[in-house]
Amino acid sequence: MSNKPEVWSRLTKAQLDGLRIKDAIDSYIKAADPSNFAEVIEISSHAGKHDDLVRFLQMARKTLREPKIDTELAYAYAKTDRLHDMEDFLAMTNVADILEVGEKCFEDELYQAAKLLFTSISNWARLATTLIYLGENQAAVESARKAGNTQVWKQLHAACIEKAEFRLAQICGLNIVVHAEEVAALLRSYERWGYFDEVLSLLEAALSLERAHMGIFTELSILYSKYRPGKCRHTVVSVPVSHLHSISDGTPQAFRLENQHPQGYQSH
Repeated sequence: MSNKPEVWSRLTKAQLDGLRIKDAIDSYIKAADPSNFAEVIEISSHAGKHDDLVRFLQMARKTLREPKIDTELAYAYAKTDRLHDMEDFLAMTNVADILEVGEKCFEDELYQAAKLLFTSISNWARLATTLIYLGENQAAVESARKAGNTQVWKQLHAACIEKAEFRLAQICGLNIVVHAEEVAALLRSYERWGYFDEVLSLLEAALSLERAHMGIFTELSILYSKYRPGKCRHTVVSVPVSHLHSISDGTPQAFRLENQHPQGYQSH
């Protein structure tokens, strides 16, 4: 057969149309022809031929600077568990949509690949959630702290609750309940799963926070009445509205605990 590229290109199109994907990619590489990359990506991905797709995309990116090519190459590395190749790829100049690939890997439960991808773009929010699924709990907390916003703590908290990682969930929760508008939704997430002891433990721990506010005391009182009525008789939280300003300052005289303090409260 002629070695002219146009001959190989015609052959490879016929092979691709016949779903002879490996043969088609061999022919495209022989012809050094990446021009039909969109169709090659679509058909190869649909057929799960990611190993062959890697070879084609490596050839294609030698002559084309296309986000689609680089994005699919990164994803193909993940699908074929070629994480060292992915690391090398991420270290070099590329035009891939790394966030898109990271999200796809996360959805496919390819968490190690997602970790590499989110780390490379310093997306601490998505990295924190990914690390939970890898069992790297302390690293997840550190990542959430780097992100430094409530939404990240909420995402991480939801993942912890789903995995019943209550110690870590409490760390996340304490960074959330200081915002009064977030308390009700956070508590519902525990109650929905029937984690009544855990939500009580969270609010009891929150009493000692410098940024404790009236909402925490109110919600704890309500939860005691619902789930621990015996304890509620001895632990009544009463916060006069006139003292709301001093509650936000964390001053102990801003509230009154009848008979005893709730477990976990520490006076300042």
